Amino acid sequence: MYYEPIIPRIIFQYYPGRRVTSRHRKNIRKLIRNNIEWGYLLITDADIEEFLANNRKALRKFRESNNKKELVKKYVLYNYGGAFVDIDECNVKLDDYSGFVATRTFTISPKG
Repeated sequence: MYYEPIIPRIIFQYYPGRRVTSRHRKNIRKLIRNNIEWGYLLITDADIEEFLANNRKALRKFRESNNKKELVKKYVLYNYGGAFVDIDECNVKLDDYSGFVATRTFTISPKG
């Protein structure tokens, strides 16, 4: 039996703060326009605080971690699948990655 990997068509981004800057809002709008067939969810520090208030196990791991973005990325992608795109990226067209071999997740970050 042939199995074709399917990545859930949802984009996750993390913003380190409570209010998104106008520059980042512009990037987000462009990313969404470039990926009209994909869902979108922005995760902020306020979302993390609310989640941690309701999840003691995650709270312990979070306190042990010194990299909030990496912890959030790993949790979201492991539990939901999809694509985690760095907040500074906006020109990405995820359907261009259709040949990309992955079962549930992938991450796109700025080249540097």
